[in-house]
Amino acid sequence: MSNYVIVGDPHIKYTAPAFRKETYFEELKDKLNQINIIAKNNQARVITLGDFFNSYVEDHFESIMYEISDMIYGWFSLIGNHDCKNTEGNLKGTSFGVLETVGYIRTEPPAFLDFYHYFKRETFPQPSKNKIALIHDYIMPNGTKENFEYKECFENAYRLVFCGHYHYPFDITIGRTRYINPGSLMRSTVKE
Repeated sequence: MSNYVIVGDPHIKYTAPAFRKETYFEELKDKLNQINIIAKNNQARVITLGDFFNSYVEDHFESIMYEISDMIYGWFSLIGNHDCKNTEGNLKGTSFGVLETVGYIRTEPPAFLDFYHYFKRETFPQPSKNKIALIHDYIMPNGTKENFEYKECFENAYRLVFCGHYHYPFDITIGRTRYINPGSLMRSTVKE
């Protein structure tokens, strides 16, 4: 089994979102570089939890790729709601789809993990021999910050679930399942 670095929603964007004053893209590149240093030092691969880009067709895509292509090559990623055109997971004509087509990003999970892309979230949890799942969707227990309906993990389905889609971190255990969200790599608003 390999080591992996799990990264919350990157929301890659070239220009700063409204109300952000820092040099957004420079900060993003610095974080991507730090992730790669951590991965290299731990002989690990990188997996993002979806929403790789901030929009399914990202403005300045060519500039973005010119500056970060070496940093993201070979990463695994879930497909988030910002990466596909619709809930069927259509990647044709999307920025994320280009990365997958040319082999920069892999959307098929390593053998011991289950991926639940945004458009496959309704199948969670599926019977599986694996004990670790990654999902891009609203999956939270009641009583937490967002208070969305908790989608129960069937007993023994998963011991560990990494959750994307939320932009704040949490680490909670319910029954025998631990749910972890590392938060968003690059939050879009000051409020987040």
